[in-house]
Amino acid sequence: SLHVSHRRDSGYQACAQVLLESVTFPPVNSKNYASFCSTEEQPALGSMAHCLIDSFKNSNKYVEAFVHSCGGSLTVDDVHESYNNATQFLVNLTSISDIGVMVFKPVAVPVKKVQDLSTLIYNSGLNDNYDLFFGITMVSYWFVIMLIAAVNHWFYYLFPNVVKSMHGSLINGIRRSFILAPSISKHHAQVRKFKFFQWFVPLRFEALVILGWLVLAIVFCSVGYQRPTIYFMALPIGSRSGLLLVYSLPVLVLFPGRNNFMQWVTGWSQARFLLFHRWMARIMFLLTLVHVTSKTIGLHQLHGYSYYMHHSFIRWGVVGAVSIGVIVFQSMNIFRSINYEFFVLTHIILAIIFILSGWKHASDEEINSPQSFYAAAAVWGLDRVLRIIRIISFGVKNATVELQTDEILKVTVNRPKHWVPHPGAHAFIHFLRPSYFWQSHPFTIVDCSSEQNTIRFYIKVKGGVTHGLYKHLQSSPNGTDNFKVLIEGPYSQRLPIHKFDNLVFFSSQTGIPGLYSEAMSMAQNKDTSNKRIKFYWVIRELKSLEWFYDELMKFKGTNVEPVIYVSKPESDVEYLKDSEMGKKRSGSNSDHSSRNSILQRSLSFVEFRTGRPNISDIVKSEIECSEKSVALVACAAPCIVDDIRDVIREVLGKDTSKRIEFFDEMQEW
Repeated sequence: SLHVSHRRDSGYQACAQVLLESVTFPPVNSKNYASFCSTEEQPALGSMAHCLIDSFKNSNKYVEAFVHSCGGSLTVDDVHESYNNATQFLVNLTSISDIGVMVFKPVAVPVKKVQDLSTLIYNSGLNDNYDLFFGITMVSYWFVIMLIAAVNHWFYYLFPNVVKSMHGSLINGIRRSFILAPSISKHHAQVRKFKFFQWFVPLRFEALVILGWLVLAIVFCSVGYQRPTIYFMALPIGSRSGLLLVYSLPVLVLFPGRNNFMQWVTGWSQARFLLFHRWMARIMFLLTLVHVTSKTIGLHQLHGYSYYMHHSFIRWGVVGAVSIGVIVFQSMNIFRSINYEFFVLTHIILAIIFILSGWKHASDEEINSPQSFYAAAAVWGLDRVLRIIRIISFGVKNATVELQTDEILKVTVNRPKHWVPHPGAHAFIHFLRPSYFWQSHPFTIVDCSSEQNTIRFYIKVKGGVTHGLYKHLQSSPNGTDNFKVLIEGPYSQRLPIHKFDNLVFFSSQTGIPGLYSEAMSMAQNKDTSNKRIKFYWVIRELKSLEWFYDELMKFKGTNVEPVIYVSKPESDVEYLKDSEMGKKRSGSNSDHSSRNSILQRSLSFVEFRTGRPNISDIVKSEIECSEKSVALVACAAPCIVDDIRDVIREVLGKDTSKRIEFFDEMQEW
């Protein structure tokens, strides 16, 4: 509980404990602390008054603390009056032979015994104070970090010129070595592997944030203990580690939520919050191990292990410890990648078990600190309620799903008028079919400007839901069918890219929809239509043009300069000849022999390049061509994103003439 212990409180607590352990005051069988607070019970009140005034040098503060604890039923004068009245009737405790005997006179207790017990109570209270302070600090740490991130994020919107002016050697050095740099090597977006293990390398500043929280946990479990000789060290360490874990639980639950309001405040992506969520959980698992181990050692030292293991709150604690251990193990990237839906389902079930078992464990009167579990349950419940509200807001809709180029699902849905996505937003789709209606996956939204109140999703066929839809559409006429869908969203925050003078977009394959929406939004806005906008799209084969052809045509006549790299141009020229795009847009069936002639007729405003792009040359050239500030935005293959980041870091070390910004839009779940 959020209670701070003070030295002055230990006085009346020690006096009450010694008195109630030794004698009983009227009324009959009264072992209640409240009897000390009544002027009607002079034997009890007089005993307390003598104990406080005789045992402590600066007795006034102890008396005042006692009066305060009585909740207004006493005054300081009442205590002193009772002291004077009791003096003539005082009985020494040592003269009472029977423990617990009822007495009708005030009792004088041994001063040394009271002082020793007061010190013991105060030291125990200091441990509680440190528990409280350290627990609040563990939580506050994250909100301080997020406050710094929020200031940085909103500076882009409120003071864009200030941000664009920050490109000196010091600022660039911090950004290239701390903000943009991966912890090791140049890999951040790519999955790293070593035998059974797979992991993403956090950015350097992300790693330092995580390390800072780990250091706090280690330090707070190691310092601030008061060690009376009758206490064993294991039990306080066990209590401390458990409370640090409990205090941090609501933040742990907040971070992965789709409606985490801190995403809007900080501008961080959900992927970053998921990264912090995973590392928090791992550190909290270590705290759980410390808690369980220390408590087990302490109970064995007190010869109370067998006794306590029969208590239900201890058993619930064991259930909670096992569940968080399984959660951390099954959250490894290899299990998430093998079957993500199974991972999500088991993760939710295990998380509910952990919260409920922890709730039962902490609600026992010996612990009595379930408040954080209430908060965690409330955070989780609120996120679920908001998700349901978002789904209801969109409603059940018919979606037309088309299989295009045997690799892409084009999903078209009519949206409500009030449901307006911003460029780059994504939403989660439920396809209402018996085998996977309960699954939802995030996809980027394209708001169709040519069709009013219509949105589209372009989905790469992989496993799970998309493979099921793919198999169904293969047997459907023209590869098209209608499905009932629920859509939850829109999510994500708008990037402040419109504040920069030059924009360069990098996408590959199905990474294009979000960046396309951003670029078109800029091109259609009269305030930003004069900016220089370069748009790179890397595809493997020419057939990929077909499924995004209509959107590409909207670049025509705008200030967007599209460049398309075809890494394998020779692979499907025949496909393009026979495709609907070739028939409808080439203008002549006699001119199919040349790929260039087909592309010139349909996409003459697009610059086509063949082979793999040289990311280093492209990035350096685009930055060099930008006279003023430039923002580079990437949603591409992980290797491309890592290469872009690495080149930008290299350029930041040499070019201090303008602000060079990088926005990584690739999200790993």
